Amino acid sequence: MEKTGRFPKAHAQLGMITGVVAFCSFVADAFAQVLGDEILPVVVVTMVLWGLVLFPVWLLSLGLLLNRADQALGELELEEQRMIPPPPATLVDDIDIHDLHSP
Repeated sequence: MEKTGRFPKAHAQLGMITGVVAFCSFVADAFAQVLGDEILPVVVVTMVLWGLVLFPVWLLSLGLLLNRADQALGELELEEQRMIPPPPATLVDDIDIHDLHSP
């Protein structure tokens, strides 16, 4: 993942292709209800392409990108914690309790 916080262009393109093939699969399935067995090869090809290839690949790439982003965020939080200075001493920290009870 880039430092801009955006997903890579390749992942977006894969998502668009997956969406288009899923839509084509839906339309082919709808036409299969009307036309019957004539369009069955198109239905099978689009469902296999979308359901067994494109969608799982897109989900795996999304999981890897989110994992990488989570690791980068954890490293950033650790780096920020190192940069935060300790809180300044208060007046209560400067007073010695033994000085209060001495005569």
